[in-house]
Amino acid sequence: MPLPMVREMPTGIPPFVAWLTSVVGLAIIAVAAATAAAGVGLLQYRSWARTFATIVAVLLLFHFPIGTAVAVYAFWVLFSQEGQQYYRSRSENTSEAQAR
Repeated sequence: MPLPMVREMPTGIPPFVAWLTSVVGLAIIAVAAATAAAGVGLLQYRSWARTFATIVAVLLLFHFPIGTAVAVYAFWVLFSQEGQQYYRSRSENTSEAQAR
């Protein structure tokens, strides 16, 4: 026997709560998709990926505590001198290989 669909909110809950939870859920999904896109771009050494990963890291700061830790690590890696040189050299090698 299929379960009946509940069409109304329980008593005592304002009607905007359903809309608000939908917006929050979609925002979380959007940040997750952006994080995945930034990760794929970084793994493929794309030129836009470092900038995009920095923007995503700023968004992750608000996802305490795990997102904050990931964002701090991303800032540490993306803004370190060694990280910039490594990524720049790998990015140049990748773009040269794709041009052939």
